[in-house]
Amino acid sequence: MKITKTLCILLTLFSCGHAAAETPLSIGERRPPLHPEGIVRFLDEPEAESVLIRHSGTDWQRDHEMRKVDGVWEIDLDTLKWSTGSYEFKFLPDGEWEAGRNRFAYVDRQGALARPPAVYLTWQRDPSTTMTVHWHSADAKEPSVILVRAPDEDEWRSVSGTSEPFPDTDLSIHTVEIEDLAPDTTYEFRREANETTYRFRTLPDTLERPVRFVNGGDVYLNGEWMDQMNALAGTLDPDFVVIGGDLAYADGRADLVWRWLRYFASFYDHLRAPDGRMIPTVVTIGNHEVTRHFLPDHDDYEPGDAWRLRVSPYFYRLFAMPGQPGYAALDVGDYLSLILLDTLHTNPIDGDQRAWLEKTLATRRQVTHLFPVYHVPAYPSVRDFDDLPNRLIREHWIPLFEEAGIRLAFEHHDHAFKVTHPLRGGERHPDGIVFVGDGAWGVYLRTPATPEERDYLRISASVHHLFEVVLEPERRHVRALDIDGNELDRFEQPVQAEVLQPDP
Repeated sequence: MKITKTLCILLTLFSCGHAAAETPLSIGERRPPLHPEGIVRFLDEPEAESVLIRHSGTDWQRDHEMRKVDGVWEIDLDTLKWSTGSYEFKFLPDGEWEAGRNRFAYVDRQGALARPPAVYLTWQRDPSTTMTVHWHSADAKEPSVILVRAPDEDEWRSVSGTSEPFPDTDLSIHTVEIEDLAPDTTYEFRREANETTYRFRTLPDTLERPVRFVNGGDVYLNGEWMDQMNALAGTLDPDFVVIGGDLAYADGRADLVWRWLRYFASFYDHLRAPDGRMIPTVVTIGNHEVTRHFLPDHDDYEPGDAWRLRVSPYFYRLFAMPGQPGYAALDVGDYLSLILLDTLHTNPIDGDQRAWLEKTLATRRQVTHLFPVYHVPAYPSVRDFDDLPNRLIREHWIPLFEEAGIRLAFEHHDHAFKVTHPLRGGERHPDGIVFVGDGAWGVYLRTPATPEERDYLRISASVHHLFEVVLEPERRHVRALDIDGNELDRFEQPVQAEVLQPDP
C-alpha cells in the first residue's frame, strides 16, 4: 500500500507540565510524541486495514498491533513494553514500513511520553574557574538563570545568561556561563525554574593530580551504541569528554532536528561520573553538522558569522564552544591547551584559519600538553589519502603542529580505529606526532587499511572505541578501549624536554 500524507500522528504538546490541545503530526515529520497518559495515537489512513509498530526496544523483531478507536489508531506504552529511556520506532500500515527516517520517543521516570531531557556542560574560558551550562526549555518565558553553590555553602548564587530559539522546534536554548569558581572543586547547580539539582567539578589549575579526559567522534547513527559508549566513558571518571565532530548526524536539516534531541537525552542519561556528577563535553564541528558537508559544495559561500549560522543552524546555537568562527583554543590552567579546528566545513583550512592557528600555536609552545582536535584526518585509515581536506590539512596544518612541538593529535571521520607511528614530515620519527582516531563512537563501522597497506599505521581495526588520556606533569598515558571496555592499545608519551625546560 502506498502511504499518503493523510496518515498522521496525534501528539499531545505540553509545556510546564500542562497538556495542550492535541496536534496532528504529518507523516514526514519526526518530532517525538508527547502524551502524559503514555498513549501513541495517529490518525486513520483510509486505506489501512491494520497498523503495526516495531521499535528498538525489541531489536525491531516484534510486531505490536495498534487498535482503532473512534477512527484513530492508538497503542499504550505497556503494550509496547516501554519503560524509562529512549526508543526509535516506525509504523507499518498494512505491513509496509512507512517511508523516511526512524521516529524517536522518550519515556520519563513517571512513565509518560515526554520531552527528552537536555542539560549539558561545556566551557568558553579557563575550565579551572568557569563552567558553561546549557539547557533546553519549552517554556518561552523561563529565565536563563542558574543557581550555584559550593558544598560548604548554604546560600545559592544566582547567575544570568541568555536564550535563543532552537530552530525548527518549539524549544529555547539557554546558555549561562558561571565565573569566579575555585579550581578542582565540586559545585551544585540547578535552574531557577526547576528544583532538580546537579553537580559539576572544575578542573585543577595545575597538575597537582592527574587529569583524565576521553576522546572520540562520530557519535550518533545507532542510539544503542551511543548509549553504551556514553556509559562506558562515564565509568572511567573523566574530568571531561572531547567529541571530534559528527555528533547527531542532523546535517543542518529541519527534518532531522529530532536527532539532536536523542543525542542530548543520551548524554544526559548515560554520561555520568561514578559519583553522579555531570561531565562537561568539548566539541568540534564535523561534516554532518553542516548542510552539504564541505565548503567546496557551497556555491553561496560568504566568509562570516551569518553564512556559517545559515549552513550550520544547530551546531552554532547549541554549543558556546568553539562558537564563531568555528575554531578556538581552550586553555586549562598552565598545563593544557586544546586546539579545536574546522576541517573545511564552514571555514577554509588555509587563509584566516591557518593564520590564526600559526599565531595560536606560537604563543603556546611551552604548554605541557598541547593537542589539536579536528574531524577529517590528515592520515586517514579508510578514505583516500589524497582527498582534498586530508591533503590540505597535511599541507597547511601539520608543519605548524611539528614546529610547535605537538606529539599527539586527535582525528575522526573514517568510522574505524587507528593509531599511527610517530610521524614527522610524513615519515616515521621518534619525535614525531602520533595521530589517533578515526571516529567510531556510535556509527556503523568501516574496514580500515592495514599497517601493511599504509605504512604510517601502527594499528587499525573495525571497532567502536574511545581514547582515555591521563595527563601528568612529565608524561601522558593513552589507552584505547572498545565498546565493551576491552583494551585495544596503550602507549605513553614523555613530555618533551624543550617543554619541561623552556629556553631562557
